Amino acid sequence: MKSPSNFIIKIFRNNKTIKISTLSPNEQFFYKIKEPKDLYWGLLCSPIAFFDIFGNLIYFNKAQYAQLGLTKTKKWEVVSWSISGNFAFFIERDSPESLQYVLLDLVNRVVNKTCFQNIDKNKRNTDLVRQLEKGGFDEKIISTTEFDNFTSIIPDKLQKGILEIFGFNNWRPTMKEK
Repeated sequence: MKSPSNFIIKIFRNNKTIKISTLSPNEQFFYKIKEPKDLYWGLLCSPIAFFDIFGNLIYFNKAQYAQLGLTKTKKWEVVSWSISGNFAFFIERDSPESLQYVLLDLVNRVVNKTCFQNIDKNKRNTDLVRQLEKGGFDEKIISTTEFDNFTSIIPDKLQKGILEIFGFNNWRPTMKEK
């Protein structure tokens, strides 16, 4: 198994101080991101792809970006993990106006996407989102909420760009295989 330190990455390549871990608490799943781009006035977003520890792609949506900054206290975090590490929660956007909450069940390879407007109508669901954003949530809270309607994941194909063809990979982390 790869070392957990292999999954600690710099958010920005030129800033050595802002680092995050992309590894789930159970060390069975991880995600990769690219250098964030400014979608709109400081709204930093990045493509995101989830893998199992063996490198098998679980989730990737090429038309969407993961938003950095789940809360004010977690302004560089991209993903919140459940206690077990089997669930990942993040915010996905394709434009500044659109926002959806994504909850991935990584073990069963299913996803729930809930539009921001649907959550905001119900205070109970707004409180749930705050729990999910903080991370370390118990999966039991999901079964009786807006987030109980999961569908199968069919990930988009990760296509290589021109730089990747020449050996320059801009996805992080990049783990060296033995």
